[in-house]
Amino acid sequence: MTIEEYFVAYLNDHLSAPVSGNVPPNPPAQYVTVELVGRGTEKKVDSATISVESYANSRAEAGQLNHAVISAMEAAIERPEISSCRLDTAYNFTDTASKKDRYRAIFEVVFFL
Repeated sequence: MTIEEYFVAYLNDHLSAPVSGNVPPNPPAQYVTVELVGRGTEKKVDSATISVESYANSRAEAGQLNHAVISAMEAAIERPEISSCRLDTAYNFTDTASKKDRYRAIFEVVFFL
């Protein structure tokens, strides 16, 4: 299992909106995507930079979903395979191509999978 697959499954268990690695072909009103944007290993300890994007029909709803994502990701530290999960930044990131409101949250994760 990749770290992306891990967080797709984890967030699907912790959020009310569906979560996937890609934008769905027929997107629902709200959904979340997970993307690996960086990866490293030091002294056999794996780390990753994960981008989580929250899509909704309004900026306010996307912001609320982003808040739920942040809470769920911060709780991932309770899992034995996650050593740390730190929010790096979160911001409005409206998708200009689809005109869909979204927020992006970037996390730095240390893990043992």
